[in-house]
Amino acid sequence: LRKDNDTLLLNTMVQDIKKYSDDIQKYIKNIVLVSNLNETRALVDFTRKNGAFDIEDKNTWKLWEQLPSYGHRWFPAVQNEGEGIFIEFNSKLIDEHSKKENVKKRLQKLEENAQNEEDDSFKGYVPNLDLLFVHTFSHLLINEMAFYSGYNTASIAERLYVKQEQGIDMCGLLIYTAAGDEEGTLGGLVKLGLPEMLDELFEKAMEKARWCSTDPICNEVGTQGPFNKNLGACHSCALLPETSCNTRNSFLDRGVVVGTQNDRDLGLIKTKSFII
Repeated sequence: LRKDNDTLLLNTMVQDIKKYSDDIQKYIKNIVLVSNLNETRALVDFTRKNGAFDIEDKNTWKLWEQLPSYGHRWFPAVQNEGEGIFIEFNSKLIDEHSKKENVKKRLQKLEENAQNEEDDSFKGYVPNLDLLFVHTFSHLLINEMAFYSGYNTASIAERLYVKQEQGIDMCGLLIYTAAGDEEGTLGGLVKLGLPEMLDELFEKAMEKARWCSTDPICNEVGTQGPFNKNLGACHSCALLPETSCNTRNSFLDRGVVVGTQNDRDLGLIKTKSFII
């Protein structure tokens, strides 16, 4: 996704980042327009109590009463054509921001709830700044894109590419939509990645994120959401329909993106429009 592709299943075009606003150039390293992508979703298993399972553990496969021999196994699946925008962030800037004491203190609130025994759906997830920043930025941008693209938020989805292990440097995001017909989509989403559109979307999304109708409760009280895996995020500002979110509306915080009312320095993004 970080380079040009021209195949039947994937068509991408890397953009010149210098054509975008100074604010975008500061926080984003790479923007790629994905005019055509192919999404395949397969049902590999199901659980009745917990949402987590190991796909490599053949004993957990419940789609067959008796597991077929190798070469005769199949999964029910659906394949859709779509479009999207890939964004790669400035990971160095995020790493530097994560070292600030106020940011560390903010993230500590989530650490004890990340591995909640009542919900092991996100076993192994680390609530680091990369995850919270990229994920929350995605939700804020999708909510703004819905006003411009012609799609509702339930039709737009995200795919997070965030480092969760040592030695892995990933800090990217794919915002996309996929339709269930042969024609795919009509280009309304990919066009939003052009400089003249994304500059405006970025500025408006970040400006709206500074204040929620439920603030200061939303951004200042503490952990919230399912099993307390969120900080500054509610249905009035940063949550999306479940079909759109990569992690069931967990690990979200506007505070690490644009700051809180009491601590604007907590947020990584500081655009010119924020200066009063």
